[in-house]
Amino acid sequence: MRRAKTGCTCLKTSGTIGISKGKAEDMTKPERVLTALGGGAPDCVPYMYSAIMGDVQEKIVAGNFTSEPILDGFVFNGWLGSIGEMPDVAPALTVLPETARALELDAIGIQILPPLFVDAVNASTGRFIKGGQITGAEALRKIKMPDPDDPALYREIGRMIGRYKQEFALYARIRLGASPTLLSMGIVNFSFCLADEEDTVAGVIELYTEWSRRVSLNLSELDFDFFWCFDDIAFSTGMLFSPQVFRRYFKEPMKRAASGIKKPFIYHSDGDFSLVLDDIIEIGAGGLHPI
Repeated sequence: MRRAKTGCTCLKTSGTIGISKGKAEDMTKPERVLTALGGGAPDCVPYMYSAIMGDVQEKIVAGNFTSEPILDGFVFNGWLGSIGEMPDVAPALTVLPETARALELDAIGIQILPPLFVDAVNASTGRFIKGGQITGAEALRKIKMPDPDDPALYREIGRMIGRYKQEFALYARIRLGASPTLLSMGIVNFSFCLADEEDTVAGVIELYTEWSRRVSLNLSELDFDFFWCFDDIAFSTGMLFSPQVFRRYFKEPMKRAASGIKKPFIYHSDGDFSLVLDDIIEIGAGGLHPI
């Protein structure tokens, strides 16, 4: 599978995120991805996935792959646990190098997500979220967040980067704060709190966006090529809340979170978030996924 060189190329993922015109000489994989993200003309279409589940990768490479923590149904959303527990942040590869070679991908990522305080259930295919536990101010006061400056975390991430940097473009798979807020509160409780406990909503958003800002600052010191930020704010027919709610509660905190990112970054949300595209650009995104 060899991608053709074309006069009009796009950054191909599980959704298109950027387009440029023209031709270029052969590039390294990081050069190819960063050229597309910067609005330039890569030599061919950059090809990558935000993540591929572990059981799918096992089938692609017939079980022969590097021993590394990898995304599956139990770690896809990061740490899931209860208020009062001390959460753990563990990095995991989004795509194994063997899978990336088999598919001729240009990039692989390392996931570093904030903890979610939720009710969860276990199934054979993974761990699934039933509802959020941050139901009010009292619950928020009991939250314990992991140290965003933990040296051990960044040593492990640095080891993983060093192992794969020469072959692929590398991205950090992170969140800015919207998804953790909605998941840890639950969308119904979040909606009630908008009316009854506005300060709690602002407090949860600040909890997550400030943690993400500090983590991103540290990750930016490592040899990542770009970031991919996952914060769902929409579903298939529209946003999960009004654009006014996004601008009043989320936009500026997410912009502060993104200020910690010193590399190009892609913003991801499921669904139709076209009503706030200009706001996402103002937050600092250099690419959108999916379109």
